[in-house]
Amino acid sequence: MKKIKSKTLVLSLIVVMTFALASCGNKTASDPKEDALSKLNAVMEKGSQNTYADINVDGTIEGSAFQGVSVKYKMNIKSKAPAPGKFDIKKHQVAINMEMIAKAQSIKGKVYMKDGYTYTDMLGKKFKVKIDKSMGSFMHPTNMSNLSQLSKLDKEYVKEASADGDKISVSLDYGKFFSSYFGDMLKGKDEKNIKEALKGVKTFKMVFTVKDDEVKAVNMTMKMSIDGEDMKMNMDFKYNKLAKDGKVSFPSDLSSYPAMAAPAGSSPLGM
Repeated sequence: MKKIKSKTLVLSLIVVMTFALASCGNKTASDPKEDALSKLNAVMEKGSQNTYADINVDGTIEGSAFQGVSVKYKMNIKSKAPAPGKFDIKKHQVAINMEMIAKAQSIKGKVYMKDGYTYTDMLGKKFKVKIDKSMGSFMHPTNMSNLSQLSKLDKEYVKEASADGDKISVSLDYGKFFSSYFGDMLKGKDEKNIKEALKGVKTFKMVFTVKDDEVKAVNMTMKMSIDGEDMKMNMDFKYNKLAKDGKVSFPSDLSSYPAMAAPAGSSPLGM
């Protein structure tokens, strides 16, 4: 159970972090000598006012932490947030279609966030969970506000940065970066699990594809250990649309989803 929870936690950390970096902006170039980082920050600054995103995610996770099994993830994420600086958890909307594939077996599910609740439709069950402190620190309004207002990528958290055509590669000190920008997340019920997960990250590299002064895609590779076992992750994020406005569609039967209490320290998906 501990390992399963850790794996869910790590996946949540990575998706949230990559989504934030590609959706938000930086107000200043941290070091003129770092041309690649300055270029990336300029592109992110231009997109900092975007409140709508449509993203496809394709990823693979493997290693001894998964008993040698290669697990593939596929997601489509549509998200609509209030204007920057005006975060309101009740006005934040998200729709996620997901599929997990392992040993030719597939598990599909849908998760929605609307009106301060998450709605999950998976494995033949539907339920809703109110977003509050009982869900753990990830979805607490204070931390979600930090996420939505992420506006700076300091040079001190970047180990390496380089540019080659429309590709910008960045290697981060992931633990230091996460702890600095999302320190409030380390104060919740899942503090111990998050700190342990951060300690296990060995390498974290992102390659941004930039065209027409916009982030079009991100490839993320990571190596880490969980409970003494190794794990490798490769994920591709394709940004179908980043805009100042957009629509998130929901099923008509959300009101019929039965309410349930969220387990302590649950992930952003309420699991």
